[in-house]
Amino acid sequence: MSSRKDRRMLRSSLSRARDFGSLSTRAQLLYVLLVLNADDQGRLQAAPDIIKLDVCPRVPDITMEELPELLQEMERARLV
Repeated sequence: MSSRKDRRMLRSSLSRARDFGSLSTRAQLLYVLLVLNADDQGRLQAAPDIIKLDVCPRVPDITMEELPELLQEMERARLV
């Protein structure tokens, strides 16, 4: 039996949303990966090391050191 997380989908309107479009390309990628990895209530651990290991371990262009900056970018766009 699959969980809701395994069936999570993104709306196509995301690519046209101004707030999403205001993000850098790396922040956009991270945002999508965060949504796909969030629990059923939309929550994740906020520690950069946990995000790197759980959400984007095989994405070398997103480093643990820059995660706080990317998350702040999403916060300024009111996406998190």
